[in-house]
Amino acid sequence: MERPLRNIRVSRWFSLDYVFDWLVGIAIWIFNAIVVFGWKPPHWPFRIPTSVVAPTDTDTGALQTNDTHNWWDNRYDFPHRPDSVKVWLSAMHGILLPLVVFIALFIKNRSLHDLHHSCLGLFLTITTSYAVSLPIAHGVGKWRPDYLWRLENLNTEDAHLSFPSGHTTLAFGSMVFLTLWSTGKLHTFNAKSGEMWKVVVGCFTWMSTAVAIGCSRITDFRHHPIDVFAGAVIGTLSGSLIYHMYYPPLNVDWSHLPKSYKRSLPVQSDDEEREQGELQELVTKQNL
Repeated sequence: MERPLRNIRVSRWFSLDYVFDWLVGIAIWIFNAIVVFGWKPPHWPFRIPTSVVAPTDTDTGALQTNDTHNWWDNRYDFPHRPDSVKVWLSAMHGILLPLVVFIALFIKNRSLHDLHHSCLGLFLTITTSYAVSLPIAHGVGKWRPDYLWRLENLNTEDAHLSFPSGHTTLAFGSMVFLTLWSTGKLHTFNAKSGEMWKVVVGCFTWMSTAVAIGCSRITDFRHHPIDVFAGAVIGTLSGSLIYHMYYPPLNVDWSHLPKSYKRSLPVQSDDEEREQGELQELVTKQNL
């Protein structure tokens, strides 16, 4: 008979501290909105990059795009292509997909504690990722690879938001969190198991989709490789940090259980405590 998931004192796990966590996340999103809609750095509105295109008519300021560009300048002279991964598809991948997985496990195990921590962790992962990437993108103002095409066609909206990649930040942040969450549930790095199929299901499945989205941003000429790399680093660090705030290390026996402000260790029955004590005594004797 399969043992049910042992929760961490289901009747006591919730704390008002979690409300504060939600409020902090909402406050960060308000800050993000101010950055996006209210902050106009000195390089806005968009200017003609004289290092790339040198206007010859100083009176009219007409664009002269027939100049010979060197290899450095050609980084911004790529053709414009439609997005392979639309914004709505990126949101479904980074937000809806993890939520579906969380709800599916909740239907099976009925652990409101685990569902809450999963959703809160995902929310704060995305929040912290964009709290880092949005100010950088708007402050640095790096040109996209198709910047010259945008200038010629008067399509300069978000043309200076190349570094870092927002799609990649969201994809890696949510998928790293989901990967750690899945490997914890499967006990992938527990000393008692370690089957390869768990690595494939819990790690490669999710991370391959994030890598694919990052590569699409390069092939679509929306971002330079360094932009995608930076977005991946920001998302990875955010997902790892937030996961370990709410879940234990992946190599412990209770890696499938969420942490709690009230109690950090899983509740054990008398038999389990006795077995654990006997095992600890045996290990101690062998080390002497």
